[in-house]
Amino acid sequence: MSTDFEMICRVRQGPIRGASAGRRRVMANVITHRPASAAKPTATPGANILALDAFVRSVTVNAQVGHMLLLGAGASISSNVPSAANCIWQWKRSIFLSNHPGVERSFDELSLGSVQQRIQVWLDSQPRFPAADAPEEYSFYIEHCYPVADDRRAFFQRHVQAARPSGGYRLAARLAQAGLLRSVWTTNFDGLMARALAETPVTRSRSAWTPQTG
Repeated sequence: MSTDFEMICRVRQGPIRGASAGRRRVMANVITHRPASAAKPTATPGANILALDAFVRSVTVNAQVGHMLLLGAGASISSNVPSAANCIWQWKRSIFLSNHPGVERSFDELSLGSVQQRIQVWLDSQPRFPAADAPEEYSFYIEHCYPVADDRRAFFQRHVQAARPSGGYRLAARLAQAGLLRSVWTTNFDGLMARALAETPVTRSRSAWTPQTG
């Protein structure tokens, strides 16, 4: 018997419009790794997250429950999609190098603290630039680095096109194929979950993903 599998993208913070109270509870339970029908964990006082082995047992005993999966930006890092922090440093470096031509090779390894420090010292000397780790860094540097909206889209498209679904995405697709996952909610726009599903015997029918049978 096949089960509907729904792919829902780019969920924003705050209440989910149109979602029933029961559906919101199920989503909250997924976030804490606890199916809606399961008892609250007692192994770790004050915690709502199950240990991995307890989580596996919970999913197994509640195999008939339509589980949901919530994915954030960190889910795609192992697929070579840069994190927000890494994006900020890429933009900072681009701004720095375009103002210091000829030193590109000295700044290839952006993960080095010495490289980041040299870039940040120069940025701190610029008027109206935000301080390091300020909340507005992300929006400021992407717009300062790429004032043209099409260039900003091209930056992200380049990374998304080079990314490949990691083992975690492929495993989620297998869980959907087995009927353990009914829906995936994600804030990501990289399409990696959909691509992982396309690589498994799970097909899309209108707004639902339905595991193939036979």
